[in-house]
Amino acid sequence: MLVFFLSLTQQEPVVTIEGIDIARFSISIPPQTIKMPNLDPSMVSVPNLGGIQANVPSLGSVPDLDIPSLDLSNLDLKNPKSLGKSLRDRLSNFGKDVSNFGKDVSAIGKNVTKEVSKVGKNVSKEVSTDLSRIRDEIQAAIADNFAGLRVDLNAHVNVTASIYNPNSFEGVFNFLDMGIYLFGIHVSNVSLPAFELGKKQTKTATVPLVIKSFPLLSTSSSGQVRSPIATALRERKIKMQTFINTQGKVKVWGISSPTYNVSVMCIMTVDPRGERTTTQECGAKPTQV
Repeated sequence: MLVFFLSLTQQEPVVTIEGIDIARFSISIPPQTIKMPNLDPSMVSVPNLGGIQANVPSLGSVPDLDIPSLDLSNLDLKNPKSLGKSLRDRLSNFGKDVSNFGKDVSAIGKNVTKEVSKVGKNVSKEVSTDLSRIRDEIQAAIADNFAGLRVDLNAHVNVTASIYNPNSFEGVFNFLDMGIYLFGIHVSNVSLPAFELGKKQTKTATVPLVIKSFPLLSTSSSGQVRSPIATALRERKIKMQTFINTQGKVKVWGISSPTYNVSVMCIMTVDPRGERTTTQECGAKPTQV
């Protein structure tokens, strides 16, 4: 019984017959390029909103107040009886003047309060009118400029995968599928139909992908909303994973091997500013056939 076994040696799936390495295929994923979503506001013109102005009405003139005073002039100091009566009369009049002065001040206070209330209402009305005008101008500006606003909320990825056949015989592949993950989110698939790979030949496929409506926000385990893009730009690290699955067989001395499956996973770190891969680690899943 012939036993075919796939193992991993330096990222190369190896076909083994009875413990002897017969064929190996090098499956590689070169550095990827990725362009993150962007917003270019250069085409937007900001309207001149002007200032908020309110017409403050005049409070009017404040009436003159006669401050009461105690007149101690022309007193007959030689006549004590007359002096006492004069002081009592003048103090009585002074008390009346002070009382009237208090009433006048109270009346003025009421009038001022009333006028200030009117001013407050007028100012509030003026400010409300200006705020409505500013809101209308902002809405009009957005409507006028939205068509010229260059917005790209898609992620752009150039996906390249290659299989090299260093053997002296032919390899036959039924299919090749590649799944692409960003931030742990499955975003796209690339599929190649059946193909044959002659000896010493390489099959390379590069597919530009546009990932529609790239997720700008996600929810963490704690329930907090976070922005993977903001974190990636700050840390200059974007986690990108690729999973390659293929199925095929080899023809050795005219004999076709049983069909085998190969799975290769690569985890890459991409710098969104340089748009290049900074680290890469790949591994194959051994499969017995």
